[in-house]
Amino acid sequence: MLLQIIAFIGWLVLAIWLIGRISTFKNSAFKKQTLWAFLLLKIAAGAALIWIYSSIYPNRQTADIFKFYDDALVINESLTEHPAAYFRLMSGIDDSASICLPYLERMHNWAPQSERWLEYAQTRNYNYFLSNRLITRIHVFLLPLSRGEIYTHLIFFNFISLLSMVFFLNAFKVQNALPALVFVLLPSTLLWCSGLLKDSIVLSALCFILGGWENYKARKSRLASILLILLCILAVLYTKFYILAGLAAYLGFELLLLLLPKVKASLLAFGIVGIACGFAASGAGKPVLDVLCGKREEALKAAVFGEAQNQVFYNPVDADFRHVMHELPAALWNAFFSPMPNAVGQNVLVLLASVENTFLLLILLTFVVKGRSFFRRRNSFSWVFFLLSLAFIIGFTSPVTGGLVRYKTAFISFAVLLWLNHLPLNWRGLRLLMKNRGDYP
Repeated sequence: MLLQIIAFIGWLVLAIWLIGRISTFKNSAFKKQTLWAFLLLKIAAGAALIWIYSSIYPNRQTADIFKFYDDALVINESLTEHPAAYFRLMSGIDDSASICLPYLERMHNWAPQSERWLEYAQTRNYNYFLSNRLITRIHVFLLPLSRGEIYTHLIFFNFISLLSMVFFLNAFKVQNALPALVFVLLPSTLLWCSGLLKDSIVLSALCFILGGWENYKARKSRLASILLILLCILAVLYTKFYILAGLAAYLGFELLLLLLPKVKASLLAFGIVGIACGFAASGAGKPVLDVLCGKREEALKAAVFGEAQNQVFYNPVDADFRHVMHELPAALWNAFFSPMPNAVGQNVLVLLASVENTFLLLILLTFVVKGRSFFRRRNSFSWVFFLLSLAFIIGFTSPVTGGLVRYKTAFISFAVLLWLNHLPLNWRGLRLLMKNRGDYP
């Protein structure tokens, strides 16, 4: 226990020291003390999430934090007992060999889905990339550094998370205090993306990808930017592969803007929408609709299987373009603003999420009225495609409010940042948290 406490304090002190040394942090608009406070807040939020999964969801085999961590403990044991099995499990090379079987039998979430679930759902497994394994392997890598203390893992996860957010804000030159602050500390994102969950990895990867692309366009360390983007795309691929749909929409439109600099962005956007709708309505788009509707059906069965509460829809949808488009408004509303206060049950987390969503709706309405400067920028439609494509996929396939609150953390902070950054805001009091550069909007 003493060694675990020493490890926790040591890694925390190192993280705080690195904030004052790494150029990404040094070049940010935030003061060093503010960044320290951000890191400590994120670690505290991650600790709160561990408590939630210990108290509200006490079954460690199904609690999202512990099920990956506990599998990592099993693999970590193989390091001293059977190093060859450890190498196979960590590399994925011949990981079903006989020497791995004793460890595979003890892990509950290493397989893409349990046999019990497959028998119940009777649907294909659409998780092609075994997303449970990446976060488990990360925990295995960290266990020797943490001396087996789960709270120490929060330091590593949240240091990378904060680094990615500051990197993103630096790349897009966000100097306005309020949008920058909300981007880092939006309550739902602070909670779910500060814990030992895949959501934290996804948001960090997105920040690095989008910031890396912006640096590439600005001709800053182009080779390093491309390598960073490719590495983070792999991370997204092996955590939540559907996020790549939003990334493809964003990066694809950005490439068109670079290749066709004289064509109006609005004309390109309408052309892309027309082509996409024609593709989806034709036979060529049937496989995409099959996957999308299959994920919706699978999620509905998972909600029944897990006796979920606070569902927002109950109906499966045929893989037909017209039927899918009929669900578009409801899917976008659910992704951005569900739950609202009138749909709140007994869950405190749902109640807090509904309060946040009410404020998000007010911010969006204000943006619609006063945020005219947004569409004056050539890359505005890149962000529209990114946000709407992700929101639609998440809203269409997530029938439970708890899942919606978690999964939308992949895009909601970016949306709020855009909305706030294009409003005539000037909150002088928040400048105490920022460096005195004199260049605020």
